[in-house]
Amino acid sequence: MSAPERAPAVSLPLAQPSITEPPAEYARLQAECPVARVVTENGTHAWMVTRYEDVRFVLADPRFSIRFAGAASDNAEDAPEESLFQDPPGHSRLRRLVGRAFTARRMADLRPAVRRTAERLAAEMADDYPPAELVSDFAFPLSINVISELLGVPTPDRADFRAWSEAVISLTAHTPEEIGAAWNNLQGYVAELIEAKRRDPGSDLMSALIAVRDNEDDKLSTGELRTMAVTLLVAGHVSTVNAITMGMLTLLTNRAQYDRLVADPGLIEGAVEEILRCQFGKRGLMRIAKDDVQVGEALIRKGDTVFAELGAANVDASLFPEPARFDITRPENPHLAFGHGIHHCLGAALGRMELHVTLEVLSSAFPLMRTVLPVERIPLRTGLLDQSPAALLVTW
Repeated sequence: MSAPERAPAVSLPLAQPSITEPPAEYARLQAECPVARVVTENGTHAWMVTRYEDVRFVLADPRFSIRFAGAASDNAEDAPEESLFQDPPGHSRLRRLVGRAFTARRMADLRPAVRRTAERLAAEMADDYPPAELVSDFAFPLSINVISELLGVPTPDRADFRAWSEAVISLTAHTPEEIGAAWNNLQGYVAELIEAKRRDPGSDLMSALIAVRDNEDDKLSTGELRTMAVTLLVAGHVSTVNAITMGMLTLLTNRAQYDRLVADPGLIEGAVEEILRCQFGKRGLMRIAKDDVQVGEALIRKGDTVFAELGAANVDASLFPEPARFDITRPENPHLAFGHGIHHCLGAALGRMELHVTLEVLSSAFPLMRTVLPVERIPLRTGLLDQSPAALLVTW
């Protein structure tokens, strides 16, 4: 038996000094047990890799499957064939087709509308407050408007997506019945949206996905379109809300960094990357071993679940000097916030653009912004895949 197999399992989630700081356990595990046995909140036993190179290895090696991560159970064979949560060759085909619609040009064309929305929300905050509540007054409406504009979702329908999106990424915050109902609502709505776009296509991404094809016989099926749209709605909205909220909280907690950003907008690009590196409330990416695989001192058996812990990789001292320090002027920042390998996040350019616009607009409009409550008193959303503030009161 290897050393990691003899060691007692580590309980997840790991304790953090605060929501803006990485778990102290990361450094210990990287030094003493970089491939560790863990037990999740629901009692599932798994492995967790914490070193940067090991995380890249697990995410890139074809012996680790993504298919189970999109399934309703832990069985890799249960993942739907129309999902991006599958291995090549199915994933390669879907990624190729979707990539033809999800272009850098489309993201660039979207930026002026994102900027207008951000400026409108900032102006409303300035007119009605202080204080403002950054989640409901800015992060949520910005992200849901952006992803809805991208997919062509009509304005009156957007209010429903927050509850549905949060339910489907629940671990313990919602009952299985509530999660199932949310999935059914999302799937049903998106099916109707697809048919509407088929009848009356527009310039949005959904219309482009309907039209895209590899050849005359190969295009996205209705099931693939439906699953893709649900994935984009949930991931594109929830992840952006968390990144904006956590990004602003981390900046405002590190006051000197925010003041530097206000004084020099040229630092925004570096700030975006450092915010992405320092997202410590995210759960690691799940994979399942298709064969026995040796990772460091640990032999991971076929069928074992593995968490590739991005948050730990992003504070690996071998890559990031003074890794726990938040520094928007960090010269090298090869973080893994968007994953690695063939499943690297399709929405990376969109996420970066929304964060960039957010920092431009808020640092200009509110140079004296500060949080109302200390970090330890800020309420957190719990029981979800990604942890972030439930509300963030700010004043200026």
